[in-house]
Amino acid sequence: MADDQLWAEIIKKAEKDSWYFLKYIACTFDEHDPSTLTKPFPEKAMYRLICRAWRDYNILFIEKSRQIMMTWIMAALFLHDSMTQNVRRIFFQSKEQTSANALLDRAKHIYETALNLGIPWVPEAKWTGYKLGTADTLEFPSKKSLIWAIPQGPDIVRSYTCSGILADEMNHQVEFAEGYAAAAPTMAGGGKYVAQGTPNGKNVCWMKLYGIDSRTLEPIGDNLLDSDKIKPTLFRLPEGMDTEGQRHWVDHFILAMSDEEFSSVPFVELVAMMPGMRYWRTAAGVDCLRVHYSADPDKSPDTAYGRMWIARSRQEMNDELKWEREMEIRYDSFDGRPVLPSFNRQNNVRTVEFDSAYPIELSMDFGETCGCLFSQTIPIKGHNAKQKRYLDEIFLERADTVRLGEMVVQKLESRFYRAWQNNNVVVHCDPAGNQGRETSTDKSMNTSIKILGAYGIYPRSKHFGVPESTQFVQTVFARVLPNGEPAVLVDPKCEHLISACAGGWHFPEGNKGRAGFPEKDGTHDHVGDMLRYGICNTFTEFDVTDKRHTYYQPDYMRRRFTGEIVGVRRSKRINPRSRGEHHFVR
Repeated sequence: MADDQLWAEIIKKAEKDSWYFLKYIACTFDEHDPSTLTKPFPEKAMYRLICRAWRDYNILFIEKSRQIMMTWIMAALFLHDSMTQNVRRIFFQSKEQTSANALLDRAKHIYETALNLGIPWVPEAKWTGYKLGTADTLEFPSKKSLIWAIPQGPDIVRSYTCSGILADEMNHQVEFAEGYAAAAPTMAGGGKYVAQGTPNGKNVCWMKLYGIDSRTLEPIGDNLLDSDKIKPTLFRLPEGMDTEGQRHWVDHFILAMSDEEFSSVPFVELVAMMPGMRYWRTAAGVDCLRVHYSADPDKSPDTAYGRMWIARSRQEMNDELKWEREMEIRYDSFDGRPVLPSFNRQNNVRTVEFDSAYPIELSMDFGETCGCLFSQTIPIKGHNAKQKRYLDEIFLERADTVRLGEMVVQKLESRFYRAWQNNNVVVHCDPAGNQGRETSTDKSMNTSIKILGAYGIYPRSKHFGVPESTQFVQTVFARVLPNGEPAVLVDPKCEHLISACAGGWHFPEGNKGRAGFPEKDGTHDHVGDMLRYGICNTFTEFDVTDKRHTYYQPDYMRRRFTGEIVGVRRSKRINPRSRGEHHFVR
């Protein structure tokens, strides 16, 4: 009877408190242990802290190591919310539909194990969109609540009012920035937005986590809160206890706290006590949580079992860069195979100065993510060789050609004024700049080529085969000149370019994707395109053009007296030194 009363009390608490639901009711399964399909969550202090963070913060970014069950935890917490509250619409969003469905399948498994326990407040459910053994919605009709698995991007998020969004594998969602922007009404209305994932380079998620301005790449300001700057005062570690004992003692202390004590202590102080975890709030007001594998005492280097786990896991992964990225939470390495394996920061990155004797070359790419690389091609005296020097860059997210044109002109007038004044500027761009589509804030449907012409910037475009031009860029980066220098130099201020060269511009892992085509990640692939346009137009010893297309140069039609550009027509005439032909109309 006593056991029945205790279980009834646990069930009652689990309806109100997600930590009790996770601790006593939710179950997982483990692909490495097929002996059981109902594996309870282990009782760990880190899980209690994660539940508290989910409860306290509506906008939460989590950077994590792999193998800490974070995806299972988030699936359980959002499931608990939709089962116990009325009128919930939850989105589980991942990089593709199959990944999102797999995330929902975890919630479905947790739900089914809870239902089998006969818990009275667990509602009946139905699944819709059932395909190939999985579902894309989990609905609770009596609660008017729904969990919906969706792919990355803004379309579905923008079309519905929702109560919560789980953005899984945030760093691997190419359209994360668009999806996050579309979720603004959810966040403004008090909904919950949780983004989580392992690192994949210094992308838009890294900027959110560390309060970085995407234009200047500088911190917006100091963190408003930071557990690393707080000295724990709630306990003193017992003296005479070895490191392993102290590590387990910390976990025991946090788990033994009563609900009232645990809720009364500020979250930042709780995390300050926990090895392997960090909480901070950026100057932009985003709450962030780091969960390193060492937060689990069974994986901590402070314990004997943890050291064994680390040694075994490193051997199984057998990839030091992947371990650093996925387990040590490092942002300076990337998934996949780098397009430019010969790039070396020590050799290729150094301060380079503008040489007014040579043209300044611009390589431009268009779209909501757009940019421009400023470079020069310098011949090597006494040799039939030349060196590409990248002096500066502009990289914009959620911008347009008008904004890009304004910033390019500003840069030309300030740093490269002599070349700009002497009409010594050569511009190469994405051939898509000739397409008539919405590329400006005035919604004029002008092409990017025409918009830039109004600023006195006259790009030329040429279609290149992607595999051929990518391979040619690899060839140029791998060259060593007769004077012993690399064929490509990059100034340290070109942060996005350096990040792309260091692995951000990469091929998919294994046999994924199309052979010879770099992976599109929404950031570094644009930088890679700018590299292709610039290098393949100035190093012309190999023909890497796409034979299906023609090299077009724009002819600008202007009004005779005002000089206003009224149209652009494409001509097959090629004059490498020309800044565009001009035809006057009345």
